[in-house]
Amino acid sequence: MQVFGRLWIHGDGHVILGNRVILDASAAPIELFPWAGAEIVIGDDCVLEGGTSIEATRSIRIGSGARIGSFARIMDSHFHALVGDRHVRPEPQPVVLEDDVQLGPRCVVLAGSRIACGARITAATVVRRPSRRQAPATTRTP
Repeated sequence: MQVFGRLWIHGDGHVILGNRVILDASAAPIELFPWAGAEIVIGDDCVLEGGTSIEATRSIRIGSGARIGSFARIMDSHFHALVGDRHVRPEPQPVVLEDDVQLGPRCVVLAGSRIACGARITAATVVRRPSRRQAPATTRTP
């Protein structure tokens, strides 16, 4: 593992890093936050760029050879209901990025998402889990 710049790991969960992982926080700090009982698993030969924030309340897995662009955000929970009682916390949904995935800068990967092996996600894209009525969706923000 190589770390450049500031890396902030906090929380009571587990962070598991594969071989030859590069955390390049030279431009901005990288944050890894596994809550109690949660895990963040980052496979071999991955690169995370500065400003990346990964927050797991259950499980986030990043496959080997993945590249995570600067200021990307990956989370497995919405932390509060979007409608109704905002004090009720929804169940976390695991996130999986398979091998050789590339996330562009400022991408957001939401709870329940699974990104297929070799996928290339362009900058500033929001990836969300598919609903039961629709095909898998990604939403590009301007």
